[in-house]
Order: sequence, then structure tokens, then C-alpha cells
Amino acid sequence: MKFKPGLTAGVSFQYNFNPRLSLLATLSYQEKGGKAPPVIVILDSIGTSTGGVTPFLNYYYLTLPVLLQYTIGKKVKYHIAAGPYFSYLLARKDIIRGDNIDPMTLSKSRDLDQPIDLGGTIAIGISIPIRKNVTFSVDGRSDIGFYNTCKIGNDEIHTIKNRTIGLILGVQYNL
Repeated sequence: MKFKPGLTAGVSFQYNFNPRLSLLATLSYQEKGGKAPPVIVILDSIGTSTGGVTPFLNYYYLTLPVLLQYTIGKKVKYHIAAGPYFSYLLARKDIIRGDNIDPMTLSKSRDLDQPIDLGGTIAIGISIPIRKNVTFSVDGRSDIGFYNTCKIGNDEIHTIKNRTIGLILGVQYNL
């Protein structure tokens, strides 16, 4: 499946064990999905191919990664983090596009998927103070799903494991 850009928005909570080690949890809404390979070939009345149909899969998740974060630096801080993520599938909307047909939207396709996704997250980033108790951060983050989220089967066509790569911009207020 080819990559699709999507939105992630959420709120983070961080508990500091000490100045270097912390536990970070982020509850977020995430859009995932992509362009699947063409699955149906359209034939004319004599059996000649006139085009194909391509599904664009759109998944909407509520995601909670729980990360152990290690930080270095005094004023400007650099951090790495890793840990599991848990996702719940809120909705799925597929758009079917093809040659010589109008696009079709399938919004009831959530029944084809497992509602829960589990995986691992890794992140690396930088935090820059911009005011007293306010920090701007930039993180690179990757999620890798461990399980097939498709209920239909386990062959190559019906195996869907979520993978995301993201650039996360944030503003942190320190209490």
C-alpha cells in the first residue's frame, strides 16, 4: 500500500522521574491509510481491459502511545523515546476510483477491520524554550503495527499493518 498523508492532533501528559527520564503519554486522533493496488479490472463486452479500480483506504483512530523518554541538554533539550501504542478504530471510509467510472465512497467498511491495533513507537526530537514555562518542540515519530488489522484473511492482499511516519510540532506548558 502506498503512503497517504494524514492529520494527527492530540494532547500529551508527561511525568518526570528525574531531569533526564520521563513517561510520556499522548492521546491523539490519527488519520492513517493509503492507496491500495488496483484490485478489479474492468472488461468490455469482448473481454478487453478498459481500466482498473483502485481503492484509497482511510482509517480514523484514537491512539495512545505510552513512551519512556530520555532527555539531554540544559536550555535546548534533545530527547529520544520508545514504547507501545494502543489504537481504537473510530471509522473507516474508502474511496474507490477507476477509469471510466465516477468515484464511490464506502463508509460502512469498518466491519472489515479489527477495532484494536497495537504496535511500537519510536521518537526523536528537540525542545526549545520560548518563554518562562513554555517550550516549543519538534519530534520525528514512527509507529509500527504488530498485528494484521484486516478481518478478512492473512494473505498478502488482506494483510494490513499500520505504519506511520510523522513530524509533530508542539507547544508545552510546564506546570
